[in-house]
Amino acid sequence: MFLLIIALQLWFFLYWALQFFHEFKLTLMSQYPRLYSLLSTCFHSKHSLSLEIEEYRLKVIAPFIDKIQSTENCNNTRANH
Repeated sequence: MFLLIIALQLWFFLYWALQFFHEFKLTLMSQYPRLYSLLSTCFHSKHSLSLEIEEYRLKVIAPFIDKIQSTENCNNTRANH
């Protein structure tokens, strides 16, 4: 039973560390793109910053833009009637 608890704690810590790293990477990409590109070129010469930023925009920012546009369209149709 003790080994099961240790294994579950280790699994949780690894999962948390991976999620933290992912969020930290997204924060660097969105708020500090120059720093991210510097670190990216040091560690991963094959990764393209522009592709990762575009992927971030498509996954995270695009849904918000769609919601804002639909809200504006709704407000415009109400104002015209």
